[in-house]
Amino acid sequence: MGEIVLVHLNKKLTLCEHLSDSDNGKSSLVRRVKKTLKIPSKSIFLKTHVEISSYDQLIEFNLACSKISHHINLNEIWELLSPKYQTITAEEMGIIYFGKESTLTQIAALMLLIDTDKTYFSYKKNKIQIATADDVKSILEKQYQAQQKKETEQKILDFIEHEKIEYPLNESESEILNHIKNFATQGREYVVDLFKKNNPLKETQLQKQLFQKLVKLGSLTDDYPLEVVKSKIPKKFKKLTLAEVRNLSPDYNEHLLDLSNLKTYTIDDANTK
Repeated sequence: MGEIVLVHLNKKLTLCEHLSDSDNGKSSLVRRVKKTLKIPSKSIFLKTHVEISSYDQLIEFNLACSKISHHINLNEIWELLSPKYQTITAEEMGIIYFGKESTLTQIAALMLLIDTDKTYFSYKKNKIQIATADDVKSILEKQYQAQQKKETEQKILDFIEHEKIEYPLNESESEILNHIKNFATQGREYVVDLFKKNNPLKETQLQKQLFQKLVKLGSLTDDYPLEVVKSKIPKKFKKLTLAEVRNLSPDYNEHLLDLSNLKTYTIDDANTK
C-alpha cells in the first residue's frame, strides 16, 4: 500500500505510488505502472494523501483528475494570478481557484493540466512560475503559426492525394509543395515525419509514391534528373565561368561551337583543365 504522488519524471509530471523514503530522506521509492523506481525525494512535486493498494486505484484517480481538468480554464487562472504573483505553490493556486474547500485531487488535476499546456505556467523547482503577458503573447503567436503550418501541410497533401492542385498557391503553400518535391526526389536528405504520420509505407516506397503522384500533377516529369539532384551536380555555370566565356577573344570564338542550349553532363571534376 502506498500514497499517490505527482512526480517529475523525464521532464513530465507523472502519477506514481509512493512506497518509501530512504533513511536520510534524500531518495524515495515509487512505483510507476509495474516498475519500481528510485528517485530523488525532491522530484516528488505533490503528495495527495490518497492511499491505494492496487494499480487499478491509481488509474481511477487519473480518470478522476481527467474529468476535473475538462472544467479548468488555464487562461482564466492566469488572468486571476498574473497581476499579483510571479511564482506560487500548487496548494496556493488550488485554494485561489477552487476555494478554501479545494481537494488535493482537484489540485493534482490542475497540475497535470498545466504540465500538458505550458502557455501560461511552467515549473520552477517545486513552485509554479507564472508567465508574463509578453511571454503568453509570444507563445500564442507561435502556436497559431504552428497550427497554420499544419493546416497548410494537410491542404497540400490532400491536393497530392487527389492529384489536383488548386492554383495559384501562396508563399507558404509553395514552400510546403517544394519541401514535398524535395523529399520525393532526394529522400533521406529531407525530413519525412510529415508524410509518415498517417502512412504505413516504408520510406523508399513512400518516396516513389509521392514522386509518381507529383508526375501526374505535372509538378515533376518522368525524366526528372534524379541522380543529378541527389549527387548535387550543378545545373548552372557559375557567374565567374560565364564572365570568362564572354571575355574570350573573337579569334578564339571562331573555333567554338555554341552548345549552351543543350543539357550537358560531365564526369570531370571541378579541377579538370
